[in-house]
Amino acid sequence: MTILLNEFCTVLFNIFWSNLMNNDQSTLEQEQKPFLVTQTGIAVYDYGDHFTFVLPPTDGTSGVEWITRLEDKGFSVDGYAKSVLRSLDFKPTTGIRTEVTLLKGSLFESKERTIENIRKEETKRAWVTPNAEIACLIRENFTNKEVKAMGGSDMDFYYTRTYQGF
Repeated sequence: MTILLNEFCTVLFNIFWSNLMNNDQSTLEQEQKPFLVTQTGIAVYDYGDHFTFVLPPTDGTSGVEWITRLEDKGFSVDGYAKSVLRSLDFKPTTGIRTEVTLLKGSLFESKERTIENIRKEETKRAWVTPNAEIACLIRENFTNKEVKAMGGSDMDFYYTRTYQGF
């Protein structure tokens, strides 16, 4: 099964991160045993209705460079994803690490999994929308098997913290 970058980019409406830019500490409980450790070494923790992990730091890759980088690694980048990555709104960053929270699809009933309900969750948790480069980092650092183990595309991606320089 091929999981396209589009599956990650289309959930950008569901992606949020906080404005905690200069926090040095991850909120992950390091004593907890990881649910899985990716082939790239990312420890993923299961907290019942969500998974949490910290991505490697961003490296300033532009949207156009992400397209080439992902395609060179064998990932399919469809037209919608390319338009997002080529957009003038795409702003690459450098040295930013993001603690990601992946809400499991089970958090919402199928018919309740709407942008409106997800936005309510965003407001409740005080999250804001991040850059699409986070979707690229997830795609690059998780195999299809690892994504499938966390529920595949039946997840909503939320970003809870960003860290600079750690």
